[in-house]
Amino acid sequence: MSCRPLLALVVAAGPPAVAPPPRPAPKVADLKAGLTAALGSDFEYLGGELGRCKTSIGTWAAERFWYAKVRPTRAGRYAIGYETGFDFLFPPGDPRAGGWLRPTRAVYVLPIAVGKEGEPRMVGRGGAAYPHANVGDTLLIPVHVDWHRVGHTFRAIDPADREVASYFSVYGEPVHDGYLKLGTDPSPVTNRAAGKVKLLAGWGTSIGNRPGTHTAHHLSAYREFTAPGEYALGGRLADAKEAEEVASFRVVAKDRPVTVVLEHVYYTERTVRFRSSGTSHVGGGTPEVRVGDRMVFGAGGYGTGGLDHPKEYRPGVVEERPFRAAAHYTPEPGR
Repeated sequence: MSCRPLLALVVAAGPPAVAPPPRPAPKVADLKAGLTAALGSDFEYLGGELGRCKTSIGTWAAERFWYAKVRPTRAGRYAIGYETGFDFLFPPGDPRAGGWLRPTRAVYVLPIAVGKEGEPRMVGRGGAAYPHANVGDTLLIPVHVDWHRVGHTFRAIDPADREVASYFSVYGEPVHDGYLKLGTDPSPVTNRAAGKVKLLAGWGTSIGNRPGTHTAHHLSAYREFTAPGEYALGGRLADAKEAEEVASFRVVAKDRPVTVVLEHVYYTERTVRFRSSGTSHVGGGTPEVRVGDRMVFGAGGYGTGGLDHPKEYRPGVVEERPFRAAAHYTPEPGR
């Protein structure tokens, strides 16, 4: 039996639909005051603007952020958090305004690692780095201000807090020596972008499936940026036509500052009865890196039958590719 007639009765039982009032613009002055107080004296506020960046926060599609520009003046580990309420702008008495599944509060936690001036950073896939920025760099902090998010309140968080400490324990673990030890001689990866990056180490890894019928092999290249400029790098098997992994970079001289987005966000949402949490990322633009920064990059992969590891891996290459620029966000007109 169809449920449509019953659904029609439920809808008809409520008041007639009324258009919600205009959505108010976020009060930037309040956001600035709360954020700068939470950051403290180790960060210099440089300005901010509203912008659009299509991503997701929790299970929500997210688009609108206020990007605060700050300059760290001291190395160390920090963390800030902010909370918002929800206002869905339903008229009084509208049945859509209630419900135990409707969110009531959202909590955002942002760990911040600041390195010493001139310290090399480890750049991850997508452009996120650790430390996020060095002293003197510009850090873009995205504050979620999509429709229905209201009442932003900010606070400083102790870096020893369990959730924040777990982030630092993973991302802050020294990895340089470990990656060098993974490298094999000869390396299965050839560097064809020697004018842009230096190959520090190359290696292959093999992982078999549980039934024992297939083994996946993957080549990795640990490299260091050596030349300023705008260029892209790709990794592939030497006998493959297309690169499996391609990324564009803006690379500045070793003594120059970079502008980076604070991408990593711990997000928690509360309803009347439930609590959900997870990790989200806000980014996507062309990352800025510095000569001396390092990165692990994929250089192709393939599979074989059975569980035998190869005596020699199929060769892979890292090479220069066409540069493609992408903005971190689109400024919101008139804001």
